[in-house]
Amino acid sequence: MDKNAIHYVWRVNVVGFWVVVVGTFLLGAALLLGSFFLPIPEAVAGQPAQQQLVLEGKYRYVGYRRMTGLSSVQTVPVVDGGQIATFWVEDQNVRWRGPGDTAPTTTVGVPCAAGDSFTYHATPGGVQIIEEAASAVVHVVYWSLR
Repeated sequence: MDKNAIHYVWRVNVVGFWVVVVGTFLLGAALLLGSFFLPIPEAVAGQPAQQQLVLEGKYRYVGYRRMTGLSSVQTVPVVDGGQIATFWVEDQNVRWRGPGDTAPTTTVGVPCAAGDSFTYHATPGGVQIIEEAASAVVHVVYWSLR
């Protein structure tokens, strides 16, 4: 192999190495930055449920309700302009079902454990909730699209 061919192979390998390094860096940076702009509002540990959270300017806070006394099925109250709702569950597990479904019971329905949250991506009026054991509290934060 002549001297020019060796130099060419070396240069291709070095360029290929740097393409991989820079590409990996850019992909990692894009993934990291993308995680700061999630399009769906979710619970943030340690923050009060009433606090207004606006992500990427896509959502506007429109209201808050605290639900207690869930030993029998309750329908989530409607808040004017609320198109999306985030539910935070405290103290005891609950079960829920969407509008038009058969009412949940303490053993039937979509479970949500105490300390967890879920976001309902439709008008939340008509969502029904019941606690699995006494003293559950559900905090509901309502959002609208801007």
